Formats: sequence, C-alpha cells, structure tokens
Amino acid sequence: MPRPPERSADPLYFVNGWLDAAMIGGLSIVVFMALRLFLDGQSRPPAGVDIAVALTVFINYPHFSATVYRLYQSPANIRQFPVTSLGVPILILAAIAASIWQADSVAPYFITLFLFWSPFHYSGQTIGITLLYARRGKFNIGRWQRLALSAFVYATVLISFTRRGNTSERFGVIIPVIEVPFWFKIAALAVMCAAALVFVYFMVVWALKERRLPPPIIVLPALTQLVWFFPATGSKMFFEFIPTFHSLQYLYIAWAMQIGLKVNARAAGERSRSVVNESLRWGVSNYVGGMLLFIALPWLFYWTSVPLATSAGIVIAAVNIHHFFVDGVIWKLRNVSKTSPLLMNVHDWEAQPSPVPA
Repeated sequence: MPRPPERSADPLYFVNGWLDAAMIGGLSIVVFMALRLFLDGQSRPPAGVDIAVALTVFINYPHFSATVYRLYQSPANIRQFPVTSLGVPILILAAIAASIWQADSVAPYFITLFLFWSPFHYSGQTIGITLLYARRGKFNIGRWQRLALSAFVYATVLISFTRRGNTSERFGVIIPVIEVPFWFKIAALAVMCAAALVFVYFMVVWALKERRLPPPIIVLPALTQLVWFFPATGSKMFFEFIPTFHSLQYLYIAWAMQIGLKVNARAAGERSRSVVNESLRWGVSNYVGGMLLFIALPWLFYWTSVPLATSAGIVIAAVNIHHFFVDGVIWKLRNVSKTSPLLMNVHDWEAQPSPVPA
C-alpha cells in the first residue's frame, strides 16, 4: 500500500506565514501606518480616492460575489439552508421595493441598517478567522477564551460609534445617527482593555502548559480590528480602505476553501494545474459577479423617479444585508470530504491523495 503523504512542516498557514499574515491584516496595518505618517493633517488626495475606487471594483465587489457563489453553486447547499437561500432574497426584494416606493421615509432606515450592521459583520469575521488559525495552530479556545475575544473585538466597534455626529448624508439621503454619551466610550474602552488582559492571561497559561509560545498570527486579526476601529478611523483615507481590507481577508479564506474543495479529489499530476485553473476560474467568475451586483443591478432602477445615487445606495444596502445573512451560515455547509478544506494548505493541495481503503 502506498504511504500517505506527510503534511507540510508548518500546517498553520494556507500558503506561508508572510502571505497569510499580509492577507488577514498585516498589509492593512502597514498601509495605515503609511497613511498616518504621510497624510494626517492633509485633505484626502484625489489619487488616493481613485485608488480606493479601483480596489473596490477588484476586491470589494468580488468578495460579495464569492459569498453568493459559495451558497448557490450547488443545489445541495440550497437544500441545506432553504430559508437563507430562498426566503431571505424575497424579504430583501420586498425591502428594495418599499425603499424605492417610499424613498424619503423607508430608504434612510434601510441604508442605516446596512451601515450599522457592517462593523458588527466585520467583527464576526475577525472572530471567525481567529478561531480558524487557533484551530490550525492547536491553540484551544474554549468558552471563556472566546468570550474574552468577542468582548475585545466588539468593544472596538462600540468605541468607534462615539466618534460620530448626530446625522450624516449618504447616497443622497439623511442617515439618522444615535448620539452616544461620553461615558459610553469610557465603558467600552474599559471592556476592551479588560478583555485583552484576560485573553493574554489565557495565552500565557497555554504557553506555560505547552512550553511554547502561541503562534502570533492568532492575535493578528484582533490587532487588525483594533487598528481599523480605534486609531485608524481618525486617519485620512483609511476609512475608504477598511472595507477593502475586510474583503481581502474574506477572499483569501474563501479562495483557500474553494481550492481545497475542488482539488482534493484530483490525481497528483493534475493538482498543480488544477490549483491555477480553479483560481483563475473562481476569480474571474467573482469579478463578473461583482460587476453585475454593483454596476448592472443599480441601473435596473434608473427608470424610477428616485435619484440614481439613492437607488444605488438601496441596492448596495440590499446586497450587503443579503451578504450578512448568507455569511452567517455559509461556513456551516456540510463538508463531505474527509479533510476540511479550511485545515488544508498548499502542500495538501498538491500532494498525492491518500488511498481509499477497499
């Protein structure tokens, strides 16, 4: 019987430490530091806005399409989550119709729901990526560790809410914003610091027990979240880039998941070629899907009396809210393979499959 392949020396990363760290937050921290150093105190440069828009087209839009692709690419997925895959779109279409019909009274609250939900969605992704790398690094996160992690991550969002004014204008409508008292910021800051200390305590206990340090990448998503919502929100241009870096995180994990699913059953000689081909096919499909969602779809409402900016905002809110719902279940899809794609890496993608017992 052929000998099963040995796993790579470091199964912690999907590709390698440098690329994984850059994709899940390291690159965003470097960009924030550069913007903080060179742009603070200056107005937003037109070139920076153009770069942000270009990145939106090539990163943000495909990240939404990747969620749709993941759920609807298989009839089995739809059957597993019929409410999310069929019921939620009907509700969102009804919300779009109501927002178009009553643009002055309904649309502001529909768009506000999307804007309010977004940072909490980011936080859920931060926690999910942390749990993923903790599992890959064999760092146990139990009930209390997860509670400390969640408290820290969500506290960073609550702190950012205290920096907002009473109202703001987005997509041509006035967005109501709740005024947060100053004591709320102090309380959120206290929770954030306390949760960080508790989580560090658990890491020290684990290190003493295992006689090795926990992999640093485990804390990188939470550190990235801190940069996004605590100091970075006051920096010129970084607000425009935060959705892009969130999307980059998602695309990297979703790409690894897709490759793991598709190439796991291929023969050894086909695997390297399959990784490249599947990456290109998946990438192009999601680029086209993103353009359909955010460029073509808003133009369907051009015939209405609602200004194009507002109708585009309604569609953007709808796509985001659908994404939030789907992303809440998408990673729960049953995996029929023996090895979870989220625990594989580039070595596993290219190695000879283990023989199936007769």
